[in-house]
Amino acid sequence: MALRGFQHSLDLVFCLNRDGGIEDVSHACLSLLGFHPDELIGTKFFNLIVSEDREPVNTLLADLIGRQGGSRLETIYIHKDGESIPFSWSASWSEADNLVFCIAHDIRELHAERQKIKEKEEFYLTLLEQGSDMLILLDHEGNYQYISPSVLKILGYQRNELLKTDALSLVHPDDMDRVRSLWESLAVTTTIQTSYRYRIAGGEWRWIETTASNHINNPLIGAVVINSRDITDRKEQELAVKQSEIKYRSLFDNNPDMVYYQDREGYILDINDSATRLYNLPRETIINKHYSHFLRPEQKELSERQLKRAFEGYPVKFEQTLFLQETGTTHHIDITKVPVIVDGEVIGMHTVSKDITKIKTAMETIRLQSEELQALNEELQVQSEELSAQSENLLMLNNELQQERDRAEKASLAKSAFLAAMSHEIRTPMNGVLGMASLLDSTPLSPEQRDYTNTILNSGEALLSVINDILDFSKIESGNLEIDIHNFNLRKCIEEVLDLFSAKIGSAGLELLFEIDHKIPFNVMGDSLRLRQVLINLIGNAIKFTPQGEVHIQVLLAEKRADGSLSVNFSVKDTGIGIPYDKLSSLFKAFSQVDSTTTRKYGGTGLGLVISKKLITLMGGDISVVSEPGNGACFSFNIELREGQTSGFSQGTGKSNVDLKGKRILVIDDNETNRRILKDQLELWEICVVLTSSGIEALNFLKQDSAFDLVITDMQMPEMDGVELAGKLKDITNSIPVILLSSIGDENKKHYAHLFSSVLSKPVRQQVLFDVIAENLSQKQKVMTNTSNPAKILSKEFALDHPLRILVAEDNLINQKLIQRILEKLGYTSTLAFNGKEVLAALDNTEFDIILMDIQMPEMDGLEATRIIRSDYDVQPFIVALTANAMEEDKETCLKSGMNDYLSKPIDVKILMDILRSTAALQKQT
Repeated sequence: MALRGFQHSLDLVFCLNRDGGIEDVSHACLSLLGFHPDELIGTKFFNLIVSEDREPVNTLLADLIGRQGGSRLETIYIHKDGESIPFSWSASWSEADNLVFCIAHDIRELHAERQKIKEKEEFYLTLLEQGSDMLILLDHEGNYQYISPSVLKILGYQRNELLKTDALSLVHPDDMDRVRSLWESLAVTTTIQTSYRYRIAGGEWRWIETTASNHINNPLIGAVVINSRDITDRKEQELAVKQSEIKYRSLFDNNPDMVYYQDREGYILDINDSATRLYNLPRETIINKHYSHFLRPEQKELSERQLKRAFEGYPVKFEQTLFLQETGTTHHIDITKVPVIVDGEVIGMHTVSKDITKIKTAMETIRLQSEELQALNEELQVQSEELSAQSENLLMLNNELQQERDRAEKASLAKSAFLAAMSHEIRTPMNGVLGMASLLDSTPLSPEQRDYTNTILNSGEALLSVINDILDFSKIESGNLEIDIHNFNLRKCIEEVLDLFSAKIGSAGLELLFEIDHKIPFNVMGDSLRLRQVLINLIGNAIKFTPQGEVHIQVLLAEKRADGSLSVNFSVKDTGIGIPYDKLSSLFKAFSQVDSTTTRKYGGTGLGLVISKKLITLMGGDISVVSEPGNGACFSFNIELREGQTSGFSQGTGKSNVDLKGKRILVIDDNETNRRILKDQLELWEICVVLTSSGIEALNFLKQDSAFDLVITDMQMPEMDGVELAGKLKDITNSIPVILLSSIGDENKKHYAHLFSSVLSKPVRQQVLFDVIAENLSQKQKVMTNTSNPAKILSKEFALDHPLRILVAEDNLINQKLIQRILEKLGYTSTLAFNGKEVLAALDNTEFDIILMDIQMPEMDGLEATRIIRSDYDVQPFIVALTANAMEEDKETCLKSGMNDYLSKPIDVKILMDILRSTAALQKQT
């Protein structure tokens, strides 16, 4: 027996193994828990304990096993009949027996006594907490012992806020010294009472009346008792009464009219300065005199009669003519007498007298003038009749003008309808031309055939550009073009525009340079689409008219205002053919170019700059140009933006954790502007930069100082290009990574992978440059580059990755063939419908994931078919409009009919693939 000597103990004694199993138990368990010891041996100790106590008991025993000492705990045990019995028990570990010994004492009586005490405490606490006054108890150290709920409710603070706050710090500064002095006196005084202003949560000041009693030496209380109440309303009432008295006195003294107060007997008790000035008597001469003292005998009867009525409780008003002996003047006086009534009894009289002598004189003058005006009015009546006849003539003219305006509006609508129809008629065959040419370009072709195909594609894109310019110009002229303000990344917007021209720049052998002011916020609010349109036009023109040299784009912050608005300046400068002085004024006029040979040589409608100027004006700015023949041109414009909502990484920081501060980089570029831009950019990241203008200069520098972390070199340089330079660098040191900046891009990487750690196409995006530098400096093996050989766009694997059941609704045979061929090359087998009725019939038999819906079809068009599908069919396919109508209102019409997306003709295959990809993703989710 493990419990030898404890079997007859009056307390419970358990012997437990490491797993909490009962090895032995004293006989007291029968009387205390109703179990015979044999019933418990071999069972789990935790079965005797209520569930909420098992976790702390489990923790205690786990900590106890294997160490010296014991632990105590109070736990509720479960009697055999289900009764809960509180026990206080201790446990200790016996290393020799490899057992835990537990001794438990029945504490039901102690538990019951505690419960009584707790109930009394809760009773008194309830009394305190239901009181409306604020009650706080502090101990000897000034720490909070108790805070009543009314304190938190009235002051508005959370309990933890008060516990961390010095109470005196919330007292109004004007009351601080007085309250602190009284509080300090509490050490020698049993009770203090005061009122002061106290700052509650939210910052408002409230008046608090406080009584504090010192009971520190009282063994029963042992605290400082603070009883407070909010007396703000009472203080405000007292202040209102005081302000009312001041206001009344101010009105009385400063009233421009004569005001005096008299008692029931008629004696004047108070008078203002205006009255003393009228009577020309000092104030002390008038006070305590009877009012009749200042009246002539013939005036007294009227005054006494009116005064008698006023003392009956009725305000009276009358006029009286006074002759003042002191001044010898006669005055017309307007008199108002108002009784002062207290508890229903008239105790006095306020009299307000206004000298209306000037008014009386003016009224007589007005009467005479009125007679003159009456005569003039008769004359004006005659003139009015003449004007009425003229008004009728003007009304007739206005009606004619309204008819002219209606005709103009109809003409404008007809013009818009004509443009829409023209756009549709041109885009429909263009869809077939460009679509089939794109499919032809993806097939094996001879060089001559590919040249013809590219010519078709380029010509088609040029024609679409002309159409888009005409439509935009039409919208601007009709006032229908609107600006869409939204949050966007300005640097990313410009860099995406530059990406469009990277290939053209490389083939033309030009330098495309870009720099943006680092003071410009990362994100801005504006219309990114219209800004892109302007930049594409200006940069495209600069490249078009620059046979050699460079195109430099610069963005500067002109002004940042306190309200978050920004004025940003853009400039596009080239080294091209320039513009004659006498032609500058016509640049921004519709359908005009520098001369007639420009259209023949370079193409274009002459609308690009006109549209750009209109868009810039809508964005709150203006555009100007400086140029001379043979020396290039600089187009500058400014627009109004607002500071946007920044998300992600801040400008110029990059996403790498590599610290670039203090790193040394050698830059080799023969272009001075490009060197300056790179230097500014690298120094923004706190990099030490050394600039050289040629390969020879760089090699000579490295022979003297080769302690560089990285080399950045341009590809196209005179005397020694980037490839030759990199080869010579390897002869000097093979440990410095070399980054090549090239207009040719990734092709150099394939041919000279052993020379360059990274090859970047110009112009280089800021984020890409940062990431590549960070990657190279972190000595990782991954080679970063911002260009790659484009994957084959049309691949049958696309349908395997994005499976869809597709219905094509198109009545034009060429377009049918084009769309189905594109879908076939993507790996899809589609179903064809010639009109809306066939679409509905197909849906009755088959469920489709997506419908490519033409708008203009015979028998039933795409809009009507879509409305029927949305209202009558349970299974709802994704519907994409296919239309040659490219105006914004056409898109809105399609979306309002229930279509999900809009694709204008000629079809952009990449956009079509994006729509198919997103539709397949939605199908997977559902």
